[in-house]
Amino acid sequence: MKSVRARQRARGIGSVLIWLIPLGLWGFTNLREDEFECESTIAHLEDCCGDDFAVVSGACDYFSGCGSTAHPILSISDSRCIQDLSCAEINQRELCHEVASLERPGTTVDGGYQAPQEPLCP
Repeated sequence: MKSVRARQRARGIGSVLIWLIPLGLWGFTNLREDEFECESTIAHLEDCCGDDFAVVSGACDYFSGCGSTAHPILSISDSRCIQDLSCAEINQRELCHEVASLERPGTTVDGGYQAPQEPLCP
């Protein structure tokens, strides 16, 4: 009898996993290109800038709702350009400080607009 219950339980768990795994994978791949590039750049900057480098939590997240929209602090072109720079070039251009002081572009609930910054990395 124990083996019948074990098989039934295994089938039940298997059928749940069949539905949960694709849903879980979809959640992990639902990342926008600008978010991915920004996150990659922040990781590179953390390696180059040291312990003093910090950006606000969620700085690379895109969200929209409740009358406001926020974009990642770095554009795709700035992100890719910074990723191609060596740590020496990043420090020479003072990009650690520049990126850490960026504000998020987007619209606010009161209808104001925070314009994207000038390109950091021409």
